[in-house]
Amino acid sequence: MKNKRKPFGLLLIGILLLLMWGTGCTTSLGLGLGFGSGGTSLALGVSTTLPREEKTDMWEMQGFSLPKKAGEQVTLTFPKGGSAKGKVWGTDLYAEKSTIGMAAVHSGLITFEDGGTVTVRREEKTRGFRGSFRNGIESLSSDKRYHAFSFVREDGR
Repeated sequence: MKNKRKPFGLLLIGILLLLMWGTGCTTSLGLGLGFGSGGTSLALGVSTTLPREEKTDMWEMQGFSLPKKAGEQVTLTFPKGGSAKGKVWGTDLYAEKSTIGMAAVHSGLITFEDGGTVTVRREEKTRGFRGSFRNGIESLSSDKRYHAFSFVREDGR
């Protein structure tokens, strides 16, 4: 009696195509079928291209995206031609819901026109942020408790 094989290969192909289609990938499929004295063979080639990563506007990044451990630092570069997008809570110590680029302009470290590079340090959770008006940016006050961030200045402050 001849041994019949179930078409698991075709099922696998279908599942792969559905997964790639569902994630928005660009997919090409190559299928080859060969006949010979040893029977038939099936060759499958699947090529995918992942979707292009969306360009992140650095000027819209909030403190939520910073490392989570207090004391950790990250250096960020803001491109020229930024604009005031979002809000800022605090002065020198900023609530994590603040827009980092605007807080950096508020701190006087960079400008919207020229952009610039800043080093941001994650701070402990803090209650109370004092608002102020600096460098054309009005920061808001808040009595709520939030994780915070500050900027590392060249003079070590």
